[in-house]
Amino acid sequence: MKGLAGAGLHTENRVPCGASNPYLVGAAAIAAGLDGIRNRIEPLPPTEGLAYGVEGPTPIPTRLEAALDALEKDTVLRGLVGEELIRLFLAVKRHEVAKAGEHAHDYGADDWVNRVDEFEVAELFEFL
Repeated sequence: MKGLAGAGLHTENRVPCGASNPYLVGAAAIAAGLDGIRNRIEPLPPTEGLAYGVEGPTPIPTRLEAALDALEKDTVLRGLVGEELIRLFLAVKRHEVAKAGEHAHDYGADDWVNRVDEFEVAELFEFL
């Protein structure tokens, strides 16, 4: 929580990137919280220091394709956010993946996630 009390009290979620839709990020965070409350899921202990290489939690996908596959299998999120929204989101994002595969230099390379391609700058810079 930020602001600690009064009218300035608010939460922040700094996990998603700047190009993320804040409404979808918020909806997913609320849905995950509801699932945790309903199913009495105990959160993992806090990570102190750098989290790179920490054993234990399920790793977050580093490629959009893997994230979309995980979303497609996530019946809890689909049920809480809505099937129609998830279907549409998956279709739009898979179109973006196909477009990147056609136009970006060496899109499938292992180091793709560690560099910025000219295609990304031309396609996404306006969102940042």
